Amino acid sequence: GDFYLSPQLVSVNAGSAGKYALGPNAEYFLSKVIAVGGDVSIYLVSPGGLSLFPDIEYHFNVNVRGLDVFAGAGPSLFVGFGSEGRTLFGGKAFGAARYFFTPGTGVFLKLGIASNKEGTAGLWAIGISFKL
Repeated sequence: GDFYLSPQLVSVNAGSAGKYALGPNAEYFLSKVIAVGGDVSIYLVSPGGLSLFPDIEYHFNVNVRGLDVFAGAGPSLFVGFGSEGRTLFGGKAFGAARYFFTPGTGVFLKLGIASNKEGTAGLWAIGISFKL
């Protein structure tokens, strides 16, 4: 199957507070419409942390050249750094669209929701995808 690697900027927003993170997203296609993958994100603000978001995705057939529309869901793990270090388990769901400028390079936007025992937050991510 095809494999995509995508550096991305992620924002997780709960109420008026927002956290920004950087990290890669990876996707491996099991078929033309089903992919598995996920995100690894390092938070850029204090207290920092690391998030792991494995997921499974369904890619819709939209019949628009260069456009990939998909949705996915999966569990989440957040590990905090420093004095406020904590581990949180939860889940996430999202919708996304990717537009390919060339057969191997595209840009994407992902919008979703994540939750854990501390509450629910909106999330978005933007990035560049490379087909490897």
